[in-house]
Amino acid sequence: MSLTETQKNVLRWLVEEVGAGNLDEEQIWCIWSHSGVNLVGYKGSVQIPDVKTTTLDALEKNNYISCDRKRSGEYRFALTGEAYKAVESNFAEPDRSANYYLNSPTEMMNFDPLKVWQEKLNYFQYQEAIAADPAQKFSLAQQIEECKRKISELSSITDR
Repeated sequence: MSLTETQKNVLRWLVEEVGAGNLDEEQIWCIWSHSGVNLVGYKGSVQIPDVKTTTLDALEKNNYISCDRKRSGEYRFALTGEAYKAVESNFAEPDRSANYYLNSPTEMMNFDPLKVWQEKLNYFQYQEAIAADPAQKFSLAQQIEECKRKISELSSITDR
């Protein structure tokens, strides 16, 4: 299930405010009243977005939040690791194109390992471009080099 832009923006805001220390990621209380939305314990100065119950329901269905209490006018929830991954990747869907080769024996006859390694290389290069952690960047650089070696090997075999 995909999210609307409004739902994505609410999740981005929540992740940013938790990252800034303005919200407790383990216990976020959202209360609706006649005056609007209130987040209990919010320490920030940024205006709270117009959060609706349907938005939180969509975030929960996509495993971005875990709700432990839902009542009329009140939700208590925590952010999940998936929320941070989604925001960090700007909600990018993983490349599932390699799954095409794993569908049936007939399709396996058309299996192209060079194409798979090129797709892996593209994926790792994309991940390296968005990674912020130096250790993760180092690991991705090693995986990129391995992909390049495999592509070179496979290219030399197919050129014969």
